[in-house]
Amino acid sequence: MPAPGHVVFGAYQGGIDAKPGEKVVFIGDCATWKGTIHGKPIAIENIYKDRATLDPHTIAGQDIFAKLSSAKSKLKNDVVRLEGCPVSVA
Repeated sequence: MPAPGHVVFGAYQGGIDAKPGEKVVFIGDCATWKGTIHGKPIAIENIYKDRATLDPHTIAGQDIFAKLSSAKSKLKNDVVRLEGCPVSVA
């Protein structure tokens, strides 16, 4: 059975009562939060970029295995930020 955890979308201003061993996952570029988790100060900043400022011809694809490896390494931490808008399903 997976360990309990917390999932945060968007701009959240409440407390997060994460117990030892529980993960906190912030999903998406628009996620924002500031507070303390497991005794450590955490600041999740909004990293959203308006799509009108991006040129789809200059965006490079990422190898699926590299992407999965990157996601796996992020999940080792107690606090995880999954970037994207929308978040990648990989």
